[in-house]
Amino acid sequence: MTKSTKSASRAPTPEALLLATMPPLSDESCGSWIQRMGGDHQYSMHKLMQILGIRAPRRDWDLPIPLAGWLRMLAIAGIFHPEYEYSLRVLSVLATRVEPSKFLLHSGGRPRYRWCARCLASDPVPYLRWHWRLRVVEMCHVHRVALLQVCHWCLTPLWTDSCRLVALGTHGLALDLAHCDRCGMPLHDEREQPRVRGGRVERLIWDSLKLFRYPWAEPDADSISREVMHFVDAAGLQGAIRHRAPAYLGFGSDVVVSRWLTGTPFGIAAAYARAATNAARLRNARDRANRWTLNAQSFHGAEAQAGGSSSPVIRWSWRLDGEARLAVARALHVIRAEKRKSAEQERIE
Repeated sequence: MTKSTKSASRAPTPEALLLATMPPLSDESCGSWIQRMGGDHQYSMHKLMQILGIRAPRRDWDLPIPLAGWLRMLAIAGIFHPEYEYSLRVLSVLATRVEPSKFLLHSGGRPRYRWCARCLASDPVPYLRWHWRLRVVEMCHVHRVALLQVCHWCLTPLWTDSCRLVALGTHGLALDLAHCDRCGMPLHDEREQPRVRGGRVERLIWDSLKLFRYPWAEPDADSISREVMHFVDAAGLQGAIRHRAPAYLGFGSDVVVSRWLTGTPFGIAAAYARAATNAARLRNARDRANRWTLNAQSFHGAEAQAGGSSSPVIRWSWRLDGEARLAVARALHVIRAEKRKSAEQERIE
């Protein structure tokens, strides 16, 4: 046996590499399931395509994949429940009647989703519904509210052509699918009315700028809308600029603009500096906490112990049946939750 043959025989099987995969939910899209799979293992999209042996066109996992390919993906993940084929069957039927590019949402050729803030807020495990990807669906049939299209903190769409839960450069800051991978802020907010979109932020910024326009209405720091500063804290000045703030800034004099940017501790410049610091802390925390390798040591952390015992939750082995595979996945979800918590605490500090 040659050296290359020996190394090939020792290579982990796809089933081994996807040990921690949880089953897709009944109305979950394939793209959403792939996102959760990548986050649980900290695998890139390219790595997932290598393991699954399926190259999704344009990294769009919602484009109709042959049913045989879908069943193969479920088998690799150790999932054998026919009800999980539902969303793929629906999309496949639609694709036989309509060109996929005409009924699926895209933005600049990238796969994109709308979402219901209330659904994500109530999900024990946030996930994306398959019908949120359809162009014709603009309202949540459960809550009867309009679906959102961009993060209301940084105005970034919900793209799924890269793993949103894997830190990479300025992206991958999402703690789960209910958070933005660009700014790390939640895609749902108790104060946010799901029917109101970006215009709310425009009005708040404009109202605050008007305060600085008139000398007889000299504001103090408390006069500035806290919601505007919350928005700028999260999105930074770049987010405000992308939302056509320069058109509003042009209404004031240079002195007024300069004072608004630097004149108070609550000014945009200070908020932008705090946002940059928080983003750097979050990236560093994620680099330390979330770039872990799936191996036997993953089960020896304090958060993964059962009842405080010194033994791991489950004996490590690449050869596990379906029940044991789910136990491993749940243990890794506990580990990941602890790592998220530490990253979030560091971001707040």
